[in-house]
Amino acid sequence: MATSGTATFARNRDQLIRSALRKVSAFESGETPDSESVQDASDALNAMVKHWQGSGIHIWRTREAILFPQRGQSRYAIGTTSTDHITESWAETELTSAALAGASTISVDATTGIATTYNIGIQMDDGVIHWTTVNGAPSGSVVTLTAALTDSAALGNRVLAYQTKMVRPLRVLAARRYNFDSAIDTPLSEMDRIEYQDMPNKTASSSVNAFFYDRRTNATGYLDLWPAPASVDEAIKMTVARPIEDFTVAGDDADFPQEWTQTVIWNLADQIADDYDVPEPKRTRIERKAAQYLQEVNWQEGELLTVEFVP
Repeated sequence: MATSGTATFARNRDQLIRSALRKVSAFESGETPDSESVQDASDALNAMVKHWQGSGIHIWRTREAILFPQRGQSRYAIGTTSTDHITESWAETELTSAALAGASTISVDATTGIATTYNIGIQMDDGVIHWTTVNGAPSGSVVTLTAALTDSAALGNRVLAYQTKMVRPLRVLAARRYNFDSAIDTPLSEMDRIEYQDMPNKTASSSVNAFFYDRRTNATGYLDLWPAPASVDEAIKMTVARPIEDFTVAGDDADFPQEWTQTVIWNLADQIADDYDVPEPKRTRIERKAAQYLQEVNWQEGELLTVEFVP
């Protein structure tokens, strides 16, 4: 017996909406929902997903990220419009020749992961990272900078590059101090708000050993490090819980694993059932199925954890 050889079944926004509308008998199979019904269902879908975000952290929303700190800076804004530098994917290389202050080009060991408009940071001789963007595609090993260097940079100085800033995470689940030279990770302790505010000297500089994350607004979160980093030779790696992406247009794929397809359809049907005055007992049947599917996919979403018993 021949099988398909694929395991990629998925549904986009409007396909999910049409399935949910059929569950509540708003439209028959083969009929096309009107634009108002689709928009109302899309609003309900996004509101439902945002509510799910508050119910706990799911394994498929867990991501790894890295913060490139500056010497002496203790607070960092995390979000797509932040001027600080936190990302999920990055490249590291080094200068193959020294660069003088005012230089608008640098020569690097490798240009893999460096492209036009990417964010790029060059370690300066004064101990800070000069951040700018890449101005045009690299030419061989030469990278053109949008903003010229503010200080000299010696041969072998570190160069960092990435494309996209990370969205504001819902939580920082864990953090580690990462040493670029040794590639060693050192776990950091998490502080709550009061613990961090009780720290007597928040401007002290040394090796970072603790952090506090304040989710704050819908667009920006704030990560406080203690003590403030004394060197740019170390970065902060983080395990974060990111938000579920919105459904904005018809063809948007669901930001869910395939296993959640039935759960999304039936729970959306449950959300919109009252709008279509679904009669009993069908209304109760939809509600029961929605709860059943949510429970069935939710039980396996937790990470395996180590339990320690201390006398």
